[in-house]
Formats: sequence, C-alpha cells, structure tokens
Amino acid sequence: FIKQIREFNYGIAEDKYDYYEMMALLNTFCVRYSMPETVRDHISHLVEESLLITAAGKGSSVRLAYSEKEDFIELTVTVPRSLDEDILDNEENVVPAAILRGLCKIVEVRQEQESSSLRCILQ
Repeated sequence: FIKQIREFNYGIAEDKYDYYEMMALLNTFCVRYSMPETVRDHISHLVEESLLITAAGKGSSVRLAYSEKEDFIELTVTVPRSLDEDILDNEENVVPAAILRGLCKIVEVRQEQESSSLRCILQ
C-alpha cells in the first residue's frame, strides 16, 4: 500500500445548508473507497452528533480523512468561533457526546486562533 490519506471536505456556506446533500456526498465518498456499511453508519452518526454538538453553521466545515493502510477514519468539524472546552460535558450534549465516545477512541475539542474544531477518530 502507498501511504495515502483520502479526504472528504464539505464547506458550509450558509446557516441553512443542505444536510441531505452533504450526507449523500459523504456516503458516495465512503462507497467509493469500499467502506463497509457498518462503518458508513458509524460515520453518519459521528457527523450528525458532531454537527449537533458544535451547532455548525455558516463558515463551518466537515472533513473526513481515511487511510486504508493506517486503518483510521478521522472526522473533524470546524466552526468559526470558540467552543467551550467542556462542551462535551454540557448537560444538553450528554447523549450526543456519549454516542461519539462510544464510537471513537479519541474525541477532543481543539482551539485555533479564530476557530475551534471537534475531532473524532473512529475505533
């Protein structure tokens, strides 16, 4: 295998973006690289819960990175504002955070200069 990371990137241009279009494109990406149906289902849950936790909207982005050789799948949702460090422990995020933690070996919030991201690495 050549060490190659495949990526899916989706930029959210408006607060009222087409969620179903994004998910269809993401599913097409997963099918193209022969990801099993259970993995595709897990990715769908990761995306949905991550978007919910971060309240992603205009200026946000969704990135899925996949490496067959390294056997990892990483989802990063970036928003153009600061997220609370304890956003995963907030009362309103208990269920979505539990789903992420159940599916992932790593779930973390990262702060950048003018943005924040929620990064999840699938088990």
